Amino acid sequence: MGGLKKRAVSSVKWTTFQTLVLASLAPIFQIIKARYLSPKDFSYLAIIMICIGLSNMLKNFGISQAIIQRSEITKEENSTLFLFNIIFSIFLYILIFMFADLIAKFFSLPDLAYFLKLSSIVIIVSSPSLLFKAFLEKSLFFKEISLVAIINNILIISITTIFLICRLGLLSIIYGNLLSTLITTLMIIFISHKYKLVNMKLYFNFKNLYPFLKFGFYITAKQLLNFSSAHIDEVVIGHFLTPETLGFYYFGKNLLFGLRNLISAPFSKVIFPIFSKLKDNKEKLCLNYQKLTKYIAIIAFPFFSGIALTSHLFVPLLFGEKWSGSIVVFQVMSIALIFAMLHANIASSLLYTFNKPNIAFNLEIVITSVYFFLLFIFASKGMIIILLLFSMKIVTMFLMFQYFANKQISYNFFTYLFNLKNIYILSIIMVLSIMIFQNCTLSLLNQLMQLIGSIICGAVVYILSSLMLERNTILELKSLVKM
Repeated sequence: MGGLKKRAVSSVKWTTFQTLVLASLAPIFQIIKARYLSPKDFSYLAIIMICIGLSNMLKNFGISQAIIQRSEITKEENSTLFLFNIIFSIFLYILIFMFADLIAKFFSLPDLAYFLKLSSIVIIVSSPSLLFKAFLEKSLFFKEISLVAIINNILIISITTIFLICRLGLLSIIYGNLLSTLITTLMIIFISHKYKLVNMKLYFNFKNLYPFLKFGFYITAKQLLNFSSAHIDEVVIGHFLTPETLGFYYFGKNLLFGLRNLISAPFSKVIFPIFSKLKDNKEKLCLNYQKLTKYIAIIAFPFFSGIALTSHLFVPLLFGEKWSGSIVVFQVMSIALIFAMLHANIASSLLYTFNKPNIAFNLEIVITSVYFFLLFIFASKGMIIILLLFSMKIVTMFLMFQYFANKQISYNFFTYLFNLKNIYILSIIMVLSIMIFQNCTLSLLNQLMQLIGSIICGAVVYILSSLMLERNTILELKSLVKM
């Protein structure tokens, strides 16, 4: 048991380290891509990533989770799962190949068919690693998994950057993804073979496959709902609006979600386990719930408010004037993401703790269905309307999730909102100080100096006022970092 505990602790550390490294590299990669690619290139990239992401989710079909959940898996089952995964991946590739021209026509992107057919090869290339990776996770080899993921990310950035410098354009992303995936697939297979985790032979029997597909069906349905909710806005923009508009939207959204992951990474891996351990002590659970909410809010509110206030400065400076069309995406979506962090990482974990995943699922179905309906009605009105609908969906999710989550611990919803009053005040003070600074220096400083001054002014004001109004929270966060 001691060995299991030690490996579990090590797994959490390595997974958190991996998440932080990948989230830190994401904005750097985004800057590199923005410098060499156009908004129209990003519109192609958005649709390609949707198709590949959907295929990868369907290809897995919850089988990885089923492998981890099962106590024992026979040699025959291993062999059946491996062959099924390879065959199904080839089928998905053929499906994309056949419908590539139709997809290109739907989005009015003439070269999309060629890029889709080429980039989708990665579905087949990555398929052999799924089974082996699942067994690595089952045996808690998270150190190895994390190192492979970090190496994969570094390879993608390095290879893609070289190709971008060589002026290969969008093909740089495709080639970088293909080559890095091939290398990491071989690495995962080698590590699994080294530890003798998978035992297989040339064998296939549907009876061995059925229990895994039955288990994976519900997981895949939930993932499909989440995936659709996360990307339907891009599909709608791609169909109703111009490719450049989709490029601006995808660029801003992708970068903001990467930054959100960077902030939430230290918390997201531990919230659910902590809540689960405290579920029999509601008083202690409620106290920790309040504290975690404050920890995330005290970071998220100033960070994303700052992005909204300085996006008109850093977008042209970091990415170039050609990306000015994405400024509005940063301004509107960054505020919505504050609420997304609070409900996705905390409220949902609390619902899962009390075995209420049905509430989370039903809320997502209802809110997402209304969101889909409104999107298709108003999408042609322009990107601003889509951004507002996206924000409304996030805020509605926040309110509904928090309401039902608070009920589980008998915590009044208005008390919950009142608990964050100091952070609202701190954020307003910071926002006002930045706006005053920018207005006073508009004709005195250039864009770079205004950006630097805005960041310094906002940070100093927020930190000093936080030490007056939320000193205990700051000290608690400081002690957590030292641990």
